Amino acid sequence: EQALKQTLTQQAKHQQQLAQLCQQEAQAAHILSRRQQHLKELTARYDAILEGMPLPDWRLRAEQENLRLQQLEKTQELLARQQSFAEEQRQIEHALAVLRGEEQRQREELKTLEQTQALQQQLVTQYELNHQLALRMRNLYEERQHLTEGEPCPLCGSLQHPWAVEVPQVDASSEALAKARLELEHTREALAQKRESLIALAKDREHHQQTCASIHQQHTQLEQIAYPLLIQLDMDKQSDPLPLVIQALKQSQDKRNKTQQHLQSLDHLE
Repeated sequence: EQALKQTLTQQAKHQQQLAQLCQQEAQAAHILSRRQQHLKELTARYDAILEGMPLPDWRLRAEQENLRLQQLEKTQELLARQQSFAEEQRQIEHALAVLRGEEQRQREELKTLEQTQALQQQLVTQYELNHQLALRMRNLYEERQHLTEGEPCPLCGSLQHPWAVEVPQVDASSEALAKARLELEHTREALAQKRESLIALAKDREHHQQTCASIHQQHTQLEQIAYPLLIQLDMDKQSDPLPLVIQALKQSQDKRNKTQQHLQSLDHLE
């Protein structure tokens, strides 16, 4: 009877252990089923992210998009600098045109001043002769006392003697001569200032020409660098490629970001 009780007790324990094992097996089966379902979902997501393209191809695509993005960024920088140089060159060429116009105007003024100076010099010379003649006539007082109207002058042979009685006005000729000399001096000063102004304008023009030539050279160098990049981007035939490059750069950035998101998702799934 004691042996039977022990046997029954052991059987009860075995049954209890068996029930526990069955319960654990059921839990393990449930966990396995859930993991299999999760794996299936991950595989589906992985395939959806790949979009039918192997992962190495995605990585290659990312490298190509990064390279194109770098080309577009470099091209945009070069074209922007090229555009800036072109605008600066237009401004300098406009300034050059203004300088040339001012230089031409002042040359004409210089020519007019030179003609005025020549006329004033002739006038001064004439006033000097008149003044010298008035001085000589005033000094020939005794000889004038012997002049008779209608009889020839022993000095010049003239039959008319306007200064036989009257004394010539030397002060009037002296004032006219001083005024003419002063006007001539003013004209000479204006000529000197005009010549200095023309020298300064010529220096400014030369400086602008050198700057314009330097900018043109830099513009040409940028064209030589940018043109091969435009060929690679298939934009070399555009008259103004900068807007297209800016648009393509934005599109390339969007594509690059999308590809990177794909790769990050794939790396996370792995």
